[in-house]
Amino acid sequence: MLVSGSASAGGGGLAGGATEITQLANNVELGAIFGEEAQQVAQQAQQLAHEIQMIQNQLNMYQNLLDNTSNLGSFIWGNVFSDLQALASAVQQGNAIAYSASNMNALWQQRYQGYSNYLAKTYGPGNFQSDYRHWYSTQRDGLHGALRSANLQSQQFATEEATLNTLENMSQTASGRMQAIQVGNQIAMQQVRQSQKLRELVMAQIQAQTNYLASEAEKDAANQARNEKFFSGASGVTVGNEAQYNPGNLSGTNP
Repeated sequence: MLVSGSASAGGGGLAGGATEITQLANNVELGAIFGEEAQQVAQQAQQLAHEIQMIQNQLNMYQNLLDNTSNLGSFIWGNVFSDLQALASAVQQGNAIAYSASNMNALWQQRYQGYSNYLAKTYGPGNFQSDYRHWYSTQRDGLHGALRSANLQSQQFATEEATLNTLENMSQTASGRMQAIQVGNQIAMQQVRQSQKLRELVMAQIQAQTNYLASEAEKDAANQARNEKFFSGASGVTVGNEAQYNPGNLSGTNP
């Protein structure tokens, strides 16, 4: 229709219409070419964005790796050995037989000689008074040592609390698994140290109870041995102030 209209209008109309058609065709061809190029550019941009995301993911992985493998740099273990040594020294009071004494067995045999020993020898009031002083001081000093041990542990609470507060802050600011694990290990070691101190308190309690009970048993054994020797009336056996009970002789010298 364009060609017909142009031809009827005058000369040269057919040639002008052909030129416009050619331009339109060229434009269409150029549009197709540009469309393909635009599509290729879009695909390249999408691929580039994908590669950038992959690189970012790799960088994140490397950062996580660094965070999870980084060390704390400083560790808080504490020195419980010196604390336990101080506690072991605290229970060694006077005549107390302490659990930490190097010669504990020898002290025990010397302090508590047993019922058979009192029964076999002449055991008068003077002997009993001397031994009673040792038994009493053993009881008293043993109880005192246990109380000193508990008091010393109470004085260590401030230092232990400061250590636990530091570990708590380190746990809250840990940047990776490695640091979190290291803080957890330090907290676990602190729990072990607290268990050791708890064991020391139990040993101090055992010491106090043993000193008391052993002294009471020894006094009872000595008294029982003296009574049996007195009432046996055996010849030559005297018990305190040279008094002797002889059931065969009612006129004998009795206390």
